[in-house]
Amino acid sequence: MSEIFSLPRESWLRYLVQIALAVVLVYIVWQVRLVLIILLLGMLLAYALRPLVIAFEKARIGGWKLPRGLAVALAFAVLIGFLWIFTVSLVPPLGQEIAELKTKFPEQRERFSNVWSSARDFYEQHLPESVREAFDVSFAEMRTRLTDFSSKVLSGTFRGIGFVAELFLVPILAFYFLADAEALRRQMLFFVPRHLRPGFARSMEGLSDIMYRYVVAQLILCFVAFAVVSTALWALKIKFWLALGLFAGITRAVPVIGPLLGGIPVVAAALAQTQSIGFGLWVTVFFTFLHLFESKYLMPAVLGRQLGLHPVLIIFALLVGAEFLGLIGMFIAVPILAAIQFLISEYRSHTSAEPA
Repeated sequence: MSEIFSLPRESWLRYLVQIALAVVLVYIVWQVRLVLIILLLGMLLAYALRPLVIAFEKARIGGWKLPRGLAVALAFAVLIGFLWIFTVSLVPPLGQEIAELKTKFPEQRERFSNVWSSARDFYEQHLPESVREAFDVSFAEMRTRLTDFSSKVLSGTFRGIGFVAELFLVPILAFYFLADAEALRRQMLFFVPRHLRPGFARSMEGLSDIMYRYVVAQLILCFVAFAVVSTALWALKIKFWLALGLFAGITRAVPVIGPLLGGIPVVAAALAQTQSIGFGLWVTVFFTFLHLFESKYLMPAVLGRQLGLHPVLIIFALLVGAEFLGLIGMFIAVPILAAIQFLISEYRSHTSAEPA
């Protein structure tokens, strides 16, 4: 502590200037946060299409290599075609399932109510009163917290989608990020002092690699979740298997808690359809095993441990993202946290390498 107060005046001034600049930077970032979100979404879309662009660039047509711009255009054409095929092939049966679910919702609700009543009777008959009271208090607190969290997520989501018109810029930005990446890199380096350009370029490459690996890994994991859950529900003859599998695949994009969110309606549907607590427990065990396999083996293998983020930090980032921007904040929280970690690591490496 005495060493801090014994610093020369120049060092104090330098630290104060750095703190002031950091405060100003945080203020500016907060004021333009929606613009930065649009840029980040454009980058994520560009990284998602990057494997296609690379594949088209490597392809040879009569010994002729495709230009970068044409490869990007073809990648977007493939994306549009995939979305069209996906819509044509999935929306009609999905709509039928949703319509059937809407029609049979009262019946399913009554079935689930009967199952819940049976479980409640078993709970009241076989557990001591003191244990039941403790469980009731815990469940009430959990329900209150989940309700508060859900309301915050929804309110943050409605705040975040206030810039719907700007979302049309996302594919345009993604196109330029892919087609003119090198030109954009040169222009960004132009505004950086010459002696800082090597470190800045290295940081850009590191961030690009992290974002690319994260996006590709998430796409793979979402598809795996959709395929596995849909196939399992179809094999178990659970109705609405396609809609439930699609929901599980989409929610998987939210790290850590996504598989849990995707499993709740599946277990509820299994209980409502079969009215069997045992079957519902088997479905719960299946989702628990799937979550453990995905989180302990598949995710580290796919991500290659590139992010190096502790699950507690990921959960914290998700909560902060949900607080400010709802679901959109939860989707972008983890890559932002990974980028911050990388930049701090680069800064520490740079400062430790400087001569004293």
